[in-house]
Parts: sequence; C-alpha cells; structure tokens
Amino acid sequence: MEISPKLPRIAAIVAFVMAGFVALGALAGPIVLLPLALIPLFAGLGILRKRVWSAYGYAVFTLAQVALVPLILFRLARSNTTLAGMVASTALSLLIAALFLLAGRSLANAESPRGAA
Repeated sequence: MEISPKLPRIAAIVAFVMAGFVALGALAGPIVLLPLALIPLFAGLGILRKRVWSAYGYAVFTLAQVALVPLILFRLARSNTTLAGMVASTALSLLIAALFLLAGRSLANAESPRGAA
C-alpha cells in the first residue's frame, strides 16, 4: 500500500493546530497546562525536519492517553463527563494516532533519518 508523501505535512499542520489549542486552553484555564503545548509543537517541527521518530513518538504519546480510557470510564459515575463525550474523544485520539503512525511510515519510506538511538 502506497502512503501519500503529503501525509507528513498534514500531520505537522495537525500538530501545530493541536499545540495552539492546548496553549489557548492553558491561557484560558489552568496555566500549568501550558508546557503540554510543547509536545505537539516539537512533534510538528520534527516532522517538518523529516524526523521519523517525531511522528512515531507523538503517535505513541496519543495512544498512551487512550490507554487511560478504562480508568476514566471506571470513574465516570463520579464526574460530569458524558459517555458520548468519552467515546468521541477516544475516537478522535485513535484517528490522530493513526495519522501520525502513517506519517511516520511515509517518512520512513522516503528514507528520512531515523535519529540517534
């Protein structure tokens, strides 16, 4: 299966948009969350510099957040989060993780540098 060479650029744009949303959310809410905007920002910069593990790393970071869903569902009865919101958030996170995995594969197929171990 041939993966589009435009996919890394799309993934970088998505990473920058996500960094902007996290930064705006941190400025509107708890400022402590502001450093979390650096994670997608650095992932987007790494992808633009054709670093394969920037895409793979952000995909793993997103999947790690999805791994917490069972714990959140367990505590759902005590919070004001709805089940529909959790399902939508999980689906979006899985879609984003798939985008970054495919972007990493596209960079790897283009023989981009993998980075130091």
